[in-house]
Amino acid sequence: GPTGAFSQQQVTGIVEVSNTNDSPYFESGISSLELPVYSASALNNLGITVKDLVKDVYRDIDPTTNLGVAVINTDSSLGEFEYTCSVTSPNEWFSFYSSYGAGQTSPEPVSTSLATVLSSTCRIRFLPDTTFASTSHPRIDILPWDGSDGLSGGSFRVNAAYVANGPFGSSFVSVVATMVANSFPSLSGSQ
Repeated sequence: GPTGAFSQQQVTGIVEVSNTNDSPYFESGISSLELPVYSASALNNLGITVKDLVKDVYRDIDPTTNLGVAVINTDSSLGEFEYTCSVTSPNEWFSFYSSYGAGQTSPEPVSTSLATVLSSTCRIRFLPDTTFASTSHPRIDILPWDGSDGLSGGSFRVNAAYVANGPFGSSFVSVVATMVANSFPSLSGSQ
């Protein structure tokens, strides 16, 4: 028969390719973001959407994933960070607590194992308390979240631990509220 480097038989093979999620990440070199500056007296501020907050630093090579974040830490010593994911009730704001655990009398703070996830349309704001000063910089820490786990924005008590090809990124970014505190008005002059 024929000789040489090639066979005269034909074989057909099937290669099965499965889609794998790639974890989202924040652009390298970014350690913090700033919330828009609001005066301490602006108690009804609308905050900022998650999309507007992270759109310049959020990265995900999967084209079909949704931009989002997982809140894993809050500093509420000088006020309260809040979120809303409601389109129908945009003034319905919630604090970042993971709710009450079994047998607890106070809510647990958010953490990597008890995170709150926020989709791109959810909003975040900071409401200062009376001890807030212009040199204060309260913060929340966020991880990138791509929504590939099927959760909806506003879900809480979520385990946001990093797993290769999972819905959460491995490195967090701090979101810092930098505000200008208003002084109290005073009257001057005499009658």
